[in-house]
Amino acid sequence: MLESLPDWFGIPEAIDQFCRDARNLRMWVARTKHKTEDDEVAGLVTLLQHFPVTAELHLIAIRSQYHRRGLGHKLLAAAEAHLKQTETQILTVKTLAPSAGDRFYARTHRFYAAEGFVPLEVFPLLWDEENPCLLMAKILRVPAPLHVC
Repeated sequence: MLESLPDWFGIPEAIDQFCRDARNLRMWVARTKHKTEDDEVAGLVTLLQHFPVTAELHLIAIRSQYHRRGLGHKLLAAAEAHLKQTETQILTVKTLAPSAGDRFYARTHRFYAAEGFVPLEVFPLLWDEENPCLLMAKILRVPAPLHVC
């Protein structure tokens, strides 16, 4: 699936790592059935729970022919519904930073912003110089205030 999205997943080593990681992560899959095709994966999302109160959107991928149809929103909503049943308060995502000037990732940034994610920090060398990392986050639940005696 990731190989079908070279504008977002064009580094073979990164694809391999995503696939290795995904084996042990919670995953939601959207399938579609066409009259001329067998059931196929149209999109998927995986979550990585770092701590009880924080999770990372490890991967979200939608086949190009299903872009702009609300599938990413539906998959993210399903993952968030699961997280809201747990202690998770914050969902993060790492993506290519705008400073990379990638037009495909500009669409990705608009998607995340529309879903309520805000930029937190750019890590210029987390991946490598050509791929600066933007860390974004979304608050799922406001924690109860701490009471100090």
